[in-house]
This record gives sequence, structure tokens and C-alpha cells, in this order.
Amino acid sequence: MYRSIAKIFMETKLNTVENVNEVINVENEGVMKEEKKMVEVNLNGECRMAAFARGLNRGVNEKSVALLTERMVEKGYRKAEQVQVIKAEDALEQNPNLELVDMNGEPIKAEDAALYYLIPDGQHRIFAADRANRQLSEEKQIVVPAVEVELAEGESIAEYIYDINSTKEEWGTADYAQSAQLVQQNPLLERYAALMKGKSNPEGLTLTVLNRMYCDNEKAIAGADFRALCEGRTTKGKKGKSVIPDYNIERGNAILAVCTNLGLSHRDMNRRFVMDTFKGLEVKYDRQVALDTFSMADKAEVDAMRGKRGSLDEAKFTAYLRSLAEQVKQMTGEGAEAA
Repeated sequence: MYRSIAKIFMETKLNTVENVNEVINVENEGVMKEEKKMVEVNLNGECRMAAFARGLNRGVNEKSVALLTERMVEKGYRKAEQVQVIKAEDALEQNPNLELVDMNGEPIKAEDAALYYLIPDGQHRIFAADRANRQLSEEKQIVVPAVEVELAEGESIAEYIYDINSTKEEWGTADYAQSAQLVQQNPLLERYAALMKGKSNPEGLTLTVLNRMYCDNEKAIAGADFRALCEGRTTKGKKGKSVIPDYNIERGNAILAVCTNLGLSHRDMNRRFVMDTFKGLEVKYDRQVALDTFSMADKAEVDAMRGKRGSLDEAKFTAYLRSLAEQVKQMTGEGAEAA
């Protein structure tokens, strides 16, 4: 009987883990652990496992997977419904920064890439086939048919995934930021992709706050700019202005660090008065005084300014930081004079 490279690899993993119960379906203290997901994908007779690009592939809709699973169990897999694939090693060769994960969300090592196909489109069918196989006999196990993606000349994988997803469920600004970063490989976009509030990061920072931290301009970059960057466009307007604005990573990281050390959550930072306070001190004195003021602020005293629901009192917070800044300025001024 033919044994695919994917099955051999999975069997090897089962034989090498210290606790097999971590991988297979077992009942432990009355709780059924979920079996590891794995389905084979067949491209021209070569079977591999499915891989996804973290930050690029869209989330899986549970209702869609359930409906597809029911249909597959009842009628089998429609062979005409091929999923699109790119050989994982080719994907990493084009973009070594891609973070590939398997169906369980576990990172895929570069040396194991040849055992996987990256799935740009078709993840719902992949997950449905896995579920269906759990209900089907060995003779009826589903192997998902695939067709290989042919990228246009100069087209990146991120651009391709962006294009096919832009015609489906509407993307949010954070989705475009994630894709733009993979297309452009820029330090500012990297920070935005990691920090921006969105479906996958509901506790993140808003675009306005990120713009103020890293670009000192709340309108520095907009949602439309991320979409342009996803399409490979780096300039805009008749004068060819750069889509990526002037930025200062050091400044943004420093502001984020002093706010975090003060016990401010992203929710706190998203309130306009926090950045207003910092910017006010930066303008009145200088950036270092503003940073030193936030660094020297007493966390317990700031926490005492919170109401019953945990929200900071704007007036108390602003007055406290402004008063503290005067002391910081005096101390730094005296220190400079003594030196």
C-alpha cells in the first residue's frame, strides 16, 4: 500500500514524542483531548501536509467548516474543488520571513518545509476534510486534490494572498498592515503589524496612536496606504510622495516602553489624553524630559487614579504628569549646571 511522505512524517512524530497522549486522542480525567489535525493534500500524485502563513491566511469560519464537513461525510469530496497550493520550500525561498504553521498552529521548521504545501486559498476545505476523515472508514479517507499556484512575474506570495482574499470577506486595516509588512519588509510596518488593534489582536493599539508614537503625526499613514503597499505601490500622488511616512522607531519604542512600565495598558494608551500629555511635555521641554517624567511617575499613584471600571481619570493623570515634569526639569537642569 502506498504510504505518503506526510503519513510517514506524522508516524515518526508519534514514535518520537515522550508522551504519545499529547498527540493522539485520549481521555484524561474525564476530558477528551483534541486529536492532532492532519490531512493529506495531493498535487500531481505527491502528497504532503497542509501549511499556512501566519498573519496572511484568513481565520477559519466554524460554520463554514461544519457545513463542508457534513457534506463531505455524506457525499465525499468533490474532486473538482481543488485547493490552491505553493510548495512550502518555494514559499520560504521567495520570502524567508514567512512564518509557516501547520494545521495545529505549530511552527514548521525550514528543514521540514518539503513535507508541506502552503495553502493560499482553501483552508476551510482542508479543515473540513480533517474532520470528515475522523468519521469516515479507512477506505473512504479523503485526500484533498490540489492545483499549484503560478505567481505573476514579480508577484509576491503576500500580494497573491491579499488579492484572492480582497474579493472575499472584507479585510480590516490590521489585516492589510500584516500583508503590507510581508510585501514591503519595512521596520515601521513590522511594528504596526505586531501592535495594531484588529480581529486577531483586539487589545492592540489603534492606528492613530501608532502614528503618533512612531511618526509624530496621527494621519501619517492610513488604511488606503496599507492597501497600496499590499499591491506593491510605494509612492502616491502626482509628486510621487512615499506611501511609507517618515518615522522614528526609537521614539515610538521608547514611548511604548515608558507607558508599559507605568502600568498603562494598550486600552489606556488608546485614550487620546495619554499621548496628548506626552506630546505636551515633549513640546514644552524636550523628548527626554517627557520620557523621564513617565519613567519616574509612581505606578501606585497612577493606579489610584482609576475609577471603578479601571479607567484613568484624565484630569488627575494630566495634572500629575505635568507637575512631575517640572520637578524632572529642575533636577535635570541642576544636574547639568553641576556638571
